[in-house]
Amino acid sequence: MNWTAKLKTLILLCLLCCLSCRAGAKPNICWDGWMSAYSGSTKIGYQHMVVVRDQLNGNDVYRMYTSIGMLVDLKHPGARQNGVASMTVDAQFRPLQATLKRTWISPTNGVTRQRTETTYVTFKPKKILCRTVKSGGVEKRLVRVPPGVDFRANYAFEFGVTTLGVGKKLRTYCLDASDLAIKPTTITGLRRETVQIHGAAYHTTVVEDRIPSQRVIVWRSGNGEHIKEQWQSGVILIKAEREDAMTGLGLDAKPWAAKHVPPP
Repeated sequence: MNWTAKLKTLILLCLLCCLSCRAGAKPNICWDGWMSAYSGSTKIGYQHMVVVRDQLNGNDVYRMYTSIGMLVDLKHPGARQNGVASMTVDAQFRPLQATLKRTWISPTNGVTRQRTETTYVTFKPKKILCRTVKSGGVEKRLVRVPPGVDFRANYAFEFGVTTLGVGKKLRTYCLDASDLAIKPTTITGLRRETVQIHGAAYHTTVVEDRIPSQRVIVWRSGNGEHIKEQWQSGVILIKAEREDAMTGLGLDAKPWAAKHVPPP
């Protein structure tokens, strides 16, 4: 089973997904939540996401920080992948910058090897500048933004500012973090559903978020919070308390870990 692909998929959507929050001149936490990740009935990881309203150069922005820990091989608990990501958009939900840091840790014959790769993304009106730093050096990529491509509708929905009714479709665009390419995305409202988690009932709208390479089903609350996610790869994420999300994994969890990723 390819856990590497699953982690890349999780981090990709984390770069794209944020929840609703209240505007304010001072930095404030809008949402701070944990989820447990499962393959079948086996817990394989966690996700911690924090959304804040902040300022950048005197302008209001939304920031989303995500930390993910994932077991790579259940037979070798020391083998794991960690990822931290940050995304910043302006008050009109135009993307400004993003950072994705992934670390692969693999113990072999008593020796623990670690490999880290960090990608910095800066969005401009007609181009996207990408720089990836890894052990082999630095790779740079310039992605041209074609005429008519507008990311705002995608982020306005993902941040929870706009909603989607059952049977409605939202066609927009995203930057696919797996290959740093602009791709069309279609978000579809499927149905209303009440979800029971840990004895609590959540009234949700079930939506399908699809890009050419991936499909994810998300159970969203009225303010955009993700209560449950079901991935094409088979991974399921369920809302949890921090202690429940971390229990039995032996993974390092650093809330707001992405804040420590250096800026572009």
